[in-house]
Formats: sequence, C-alpha cells, structure tokens
Amino acid sequence: MPRLRFFTVLPLVLPSGIIYTLFFIVPLALLVIAALDSPITTGARLLSEGLVLKSLMTSVALSASTALLSVVVGVVIAEFLYHQPERRRFFLLWLISLPLVFSGLIVAYGFILLLGRAGFITLSLASLGVDPAWFGRFVYTPQGLVLVYAYFLVPRVVLVMLPVVQGLNRRQLVMAESFGATRWQQIRDVYLPPLMPALVSSWSLCAAVAFGAYGTALALTGSQINLLPLLLYSNISDSGSDMASVALLALLMMCCCLLLTLPADWIRRRSQHR
Repeated sequence: MPRLRFFTVLPLVLPSGIIYTLFFIVPLALLVIAALDSPITTGARLLSEGLVLKSLMTSVALSASTALLSVVVGVVIAEFLYHQPERRRFFLLWLISLPLVFSGLIVAYGFILLLGRAGFITLSLASLGVDPAWFGRFVYTPQGLVLVYAYFLVPRVVLVMLPVVQGLNRRQLVMAESFGATRWQQIRDVYLPPLMPALVSSWSLCAAVAFGAYGTALALTGSQINLLPLLLYSNISDSGSDMASVALLALLMMCCCLLLTLPADWIRRRSQHR
C-alpha cells in the first residue's frame, strides 16, 4: 500500500522536483563551488578593502529599521481596516496592495518625482519657504530609503496581519477595561500577545526582503550608500571575472537573509508547542 501511494504521488511531485533542482539546487551548488575556490584568500582580500563589513552593518540596520517601521504602520492599518464595512475594506485593501505590483525602479522614480530635488512636494514646500536643496536630499539618504522600502513592505504586513486582527477576541479587551486596565495595559497585556507570532513573522519577512532589495537603492543612491546588495552588484558589473568574491558575497547575503527569518521560525515553533 505505501509503495502504491508512492507511485501515485510521484507523477505529481516529479515536475516540481525537477524545476526545484534545476533552478535552485544546481545554481546553489555552483555558487558554493565557486566560493570554495580559495575562500580564505578571497575573504581576506574582501575584508581588507573595508567595504564588506561597513556594507553589512548598514544593510542590517536598514533592513531592521525598515521592518520595524513597516510592522508598526501595517498593524495600525490592519486595525483600521478591521473597523471598516466589508465593501470599503475590500476596496482599501486592493488600493493598499497596489505597490506590490510595482518594480523597485518604478517605486524609486515615483519618490524622486515626489520628494526629489525637483519633485512635486519639494517644489510645493519651496513656495512656503522650505529650502528645496535641503529637503530634496532626504530621499537619497538611508532614512529616505527606509521610507521608500516601507512603501512596498507595509502592504505585505497588512495582508499578513489583517486575518489575525480579525480573529482577535475583542471581549477580552472589554473585560480588561471593566477591571480598570488603562488603554496601554489593554494593548500590552491583551491585544499584543495574540498578535506576537504574526508580528515577528511580518518583521522577519520585511527584514529579509529589505536586506536583499537593490533596485530601489540603486536607482535612488547609486553607490553613495554602502549596502551589501549594491556591493555585490558592483562586483558583478565591474569585475565579472572575479567569481570567487561574487560567490562569497552572494553566500553572505543568503546567510544573512536566513538569519533574519530565524525569529519567525522560532516563534512559530514556540506557538506550536504551546
């Protein structure tokens, strides 16, 4: 019986297994082989240049802060959508999800047209006395990148958090209020604990996406900000023959993204044990 079940399922699993092997396992194996070509010498050379560590720290700080901002804004929006009528909620959710269909370059140029040195908002504020040269620099800074990244990460948080927010037992909030709990105590002790697994998962998702994104940062800042994806892009475009350094940087990026997703896996396992 188990053998019959195996041969029944095999035709369904085999195509996906072949695609997974050809487009993930094989490229990853080639990447590891290229990285193992004198890894100590290549790693020492990359570290001696001083850009890898600086780019790594900047990328981690950028992804962590962007994920935190996206989660906070996404939870507030999800809570707002929960209190809306069904038709309005459906329309607003569709509207909020639109940034997911835009590429990073489109998002970058959209913010340049809004907040750049000759952007619409910048010139509008200039008529009120705000220096356009000062205000127009913001979108090209790391803080501006946090804002731009949050633009297409917040919809992901909303899509994850809205079902969780809808499933909350609101009677517990009423009971807490009846026992004299303040608004902050209700949020801290009653509202947030059931949301914590989804919050951590949303943070991990946003942090991993922000860490690996490079198109938006490339269009906005070029090489002015040291980010690990931009350093990898620069090594590929400038020295395409140095595959050992490119492979090491790619594996470093992959390991960092995996580490950023570990909190989501940890909180999921903890919730299952409970």
